[in-house]
Amino acid sequence: MNRLLTAILTFILSALVATATETDAASVLDKMSKAFQKAGTLSASYTMSSDGHKSSGEMILSGDRFRLTSPQMTIWYDGKTQWTYNSDIREVNITEPTAEELAETNPFVIISMFRNKYNARLMKSAPGSYRIDFTPRNNADMTVKRAIVTISSTTFMPTDMAVTVDGDQTVAVHIDSLVQGKNYPANTFVFNKKSYPKAEIVDLR
Repeated sequence: MNRLLTAILTFILSALVATATETDAASVLDKMSKAFQKAGTLSASYTMSSDGHKSSGEMILSGDRFRLTSPQMTIWYDGKTQWTYNSDIREVNITEPTAEELAETNPFVIISMFRNKYNARLMKSAPGSYRIDFTPRNNADMTVKRAIVTISSTTFMPTDMAVTVDGDQTVAVHIDSLVQGKNYPANTFVFNKKSYPKAEIVDLR
């Protein structure tokens, strides 16, 4: 994960309001969950910010599976196994991540985890959007310490996220574009060794 964007987080915290209830946030998230289910598959281009640096990439989501592409790495996840390719050192790590570990590479996971492991409440937001603050119910056991998600009130799709993990490291993600309903074959979410013949494979399972 990238380091904390202190200025961004401070700005977000200044907008926090304590009058909204968790039930309000749950209602918004229920509508977003239904929007996800209706879409089936999502393809998002994004801009990621951390420590004053920006990078762009793409994420494809289909059920429990995803593929994330950035200039530094590509991550494939088929619902059980995750392959992380580091282009700088030409190395692929193979793991079977927990839900908390997935949330570090796939901020969308925090949305599906909120019911059992996170409290959620509405924050002050601009017209046309909802902003929801997630905090863990048992802080000691959770890798993700806080997540702030901004959701469109029209599409009920996320537009911005800020996820903070251990060590006060935060990555801010802005969704530049979002395409719904496009079909992708299963191998989209699996590492293809033939495409990276010089990559060293490290199996950490």
